[in-house]
Amino acid sequence: MIKQATVDDVVKYSAQLTDMGDKFHQLANLPGTFNPPHFFETMVTLINTGLGSIWYTVDNQDKILGALGALLFPDAFTGLKFATELFWYVKESSPGSLLRLFAAYEQWIITHGAARSQLVQLVGVSPDKLADFYTRHGYKHVESVFAKNIWQ
Repeated sequence: MIKQATVDDVVKYSAQLTDMGDKFHQLANLPGTFNPPHFFETMVTLINTGLGSIWYTVDNQDKILGALGALLFPDAFTGLKFATELFWYVKESSPGSLLRLFAAYEQWIITHGAARSQLVQLVGVSPDKLADFYTRHGYKHVESVFAKNIWQ
């Protein structure tokens, strides 16, 4: 079952969410050291301000199987609402969680009037499978991003 996180949920699952955030940070090859207090505060801010949302799913032992965080923001050129994922991490042992988290995200962006959704495909992380998944759900490859870590 997918749940939309409240601040209480973020507090309750902070250790597990932080572990997933750290794993995502490593996969994304982001600069700097993962900062758990900042990650926690970002999740709380998203929820409290309504600028974004977080969804998660747990198993029968109350262990998180996957989580997706998203941001809703006005496009700089049109003012239309755009949505994008901030993080999306699913344990390999729970591939069905990916579909359920995606469905919750898609429902949320529709409910909140997003004109566009942008999802990320990290280089080297299931590139063909994820591209196929996005394409099957109506997404098109519209941009490639090149990153350079300036600060380590």
